[in-house]
Amino acid sequence: MASINSILLNYNLPQVSVNYYKSIFTFPVIEYYEKLGFNFDDIDFSELAKEFYNEYLPRLEQCGLYSQVQSILTHFNSIGYQQHIVSAMQHDHLVESVENLGIAHKFDSVNGLRDLFAASKAELAHQVIIANDIDVKSTWFIGDTIHDFEVAKEIQCQHVLVSNGHHTHQKLLTVTSRVVPDLSKIFGIINKEEKI
Repeated sequence: MASINSILLNYNLPQVSVNYYKSIFTFPVIEYYEKLGFNFDDIDFSELAKEFYNEYLPRLEQCGLYSQVQSILTHFNSIGYQQHIVSAMQHDHLVESVENLGIAHKFDSVNGLRDLFAASKAELAHQVIIANDIDVKSTWFIGDTIHDFEVAKEIQCQHVLVSNGHHTHQKLLTVTSRVVPDLSKIFGIINKEEKI
């Protein structure tokens, strides 16, 4: 929140709370910025995206993982599941972040977008499926946004949404009932569909 609020301050726009952020965040991210009050007739979105990354990246180094992440990744590794990251984050920054967090070895691939504009992950997800010969019928897309639900639908795989990320629980429930409050609860949904 500090990153976006710093940008908003630079443009004399109102600061946002976590709850407000979760209520308006969307993809493509340019639409989220418009909801924050930015007018792209007056401002170059590519410059604003760079400004955000300049604020965000130094703070990213201070962020850690949710407590359940290591054990969940280890569990899926132990039962032979492939694990891939498909993220709207710029690829090089994503790879560096995953390496700094010490979890890169848990993933078969780490995939971010090639630009800073966070438009859509759908094409990237298709590329990961093709490159890794993934059977989408036995694939789970785990995310924290309505866009993650849309991507899962587009690539025709199962999904679980976690509500301790970019969207509130209620907002995620507007598109699916497969919503859990944190990662530790994903097994309740996945176990209904298959034995793990």
